[in-house]
Amino acid sequence: RLWEASASLDPSAPIVHRNLAIAYGYGKPEVSLDKAIAHLETAVSETPKYARHFAELDELYEAVGLAPEKRLARLEQNREVVEQRDDSSARVIGLLVSLGRYDEAIQRLTGREFAVWEGANLNVADNWVDAHVLRGRKLLAAGRPKEALADFNAALAIPANLPSEGVDTSIREPELAYWIGCGQEALGDAAQADAFWKKSAAAQAGGAMMREPQAYYQALSLRKLGQAGKAAALLDALIASAGGALKAAPPGAAEGQTQVQLRAERARLAAAHYATGLGYLGLDNKSKAKEELTQALAASPDHAGARSALADLH
Repeated sequence: RLWEASASLDPSAPIVHRNLAIAYGYGKPEVSLDKAIAHLETAVSETPKYARHFAELDELYEAVGLAPEKRLARLEQNREVVEQRDDSSARVIGLLVSLGRYDEAIQRLTGREFAVWEGANLNVADNWVDAHVLRGRKLLAAGRPKEALADFNAALAIPANLPSEGVDTSIREPELAYWIGCGQEALGDAAQADAFWKKSAAAQAGGAMMREPQAYYQALSLRKLGQAGKAAALLDALIASAGGALKAAPPGAAEGQTQVQLRAERARLAAAHYATGLGYLGLDNKSKAKEELTQALAASPDHAGARSALADLH
């Protein structure tokens, strides 16, 4: 309450407003994301401006499910300040990938040396992989397989300027091998295409967050190899697994959740609905796929995979 009084006496004190936002966002003494956002919006509207405040405000926007277009607009309107820190810059890049602006995302990932510090979760290595894979898919669909293959291969080679400790690109081997196979097919090299689809189908994708989506690409590879029955069984299992996860842990009430809890809950729901949507997409049940992918975006509006899949359906 003393902080509230201090802020009211000096409304131009961004640090005081930021501290109040942190208190409300983490439930000290009470959780109120509305109040946390209001205080941080005040903080970033005053001078001096701090890049860290923009990163923290965007985390709150993510927690309440604000549209990524609006989040990015706020950050880009203050680009000179935002680019002073790696964490705020990384949030811009993640939003660019989500919104399909892959060239811009890759340019920013290439032109900056991102530091590593304790507690930081920049996700820039994952953004690198996503941007190249998704851009490569667009190039392939546009009849430019050589350029698409360059992107798929670049996704496997995270540059040294991006902190990548703990990022294992082999987790996405089924996905990347599938798309490289498609690129080789488009170039007329059936033998190479089959080799990559076999690699995709045989891969052991690890990691709970990635295992289910990767099963989708393994199923697509099996279908390319003429094993439609195995592909359908894998997709059925994917739907059952992701749907079971939703039933076992239904959505929790947002009221009283801290921003960290709410962001984690949104990510969990989005991942389960996304995996289910991919399963239905693989089975060519487009109406069910659209329903699940839409729910994934309702939970996490910046989910790049769900946004891209929905765009393809349209």
